[in-house]
Amino acid sequence: MSWASVYRLVLRLLPATLRHKHGAAMEALFARELAQAHTVGWLQRARVGVASVWDVVRRAAYERLRVSRDVASDLRDSCVLLPTSRQLLRRHGASFIISFTALTVLLVAV
Repeated sequence: MSWASVYRLVLRLLPATLRHKHGAAMEALFARELAQAHTVGWLQRARVGVASVWDVVRRAAYERLRVSRDVASDLRDSCVLLPTSRQLLRRHGASFIISFTALTVLLVAV
């Protein structure tokens, strides 16, 4: 399996919109860098291949997380949900009980 086919395969990890917009240019740039590294030697060619594939994998993970975060923030902004009384009690119930008990013990002790 050649570096070009591995790179093409890894490009499929990117979101479709990004891949359609920049995929051809990314492949062309990778081919140029690989050809340039080929003149230096096989080790440089392997370094360029590994670095490029790793860069696409990292970018794909970032883009997938960014898109999901953007969707979540859009949903959060579109409908503001106020906490219910039950949720408020769950969040603040323990601190209320501890404070109430401490103040009661303090008042009884004095």
